[in-house]
Amino acid sequence: MPDEGESLIQLAGMNEGSLVNESVRPVPYANADGSNVVDLYLDQEMFPGAFAGDVDPETAQVMAVA
Repeated sequence: MPDEGESLIQLAGMNEGSLVNESVRPVPYANADGSNVVDLYLDQEMFPGAFAGDVDPETAQVMAVA
């Protein structure tokens, strides 16, 4: 859990060898008011290695798409 002022991305980057930062995909889009924003998605192929390394592959794939 991040402390106040910390982000999950900062915490993930503190762990050498972590695949979390590499698995996050920024996707820009236009808000209803016309402003540009970025949504973050997890790469489904990288999900098992980054978030479910101790889960069987079939379950990890279900988790990735969910």
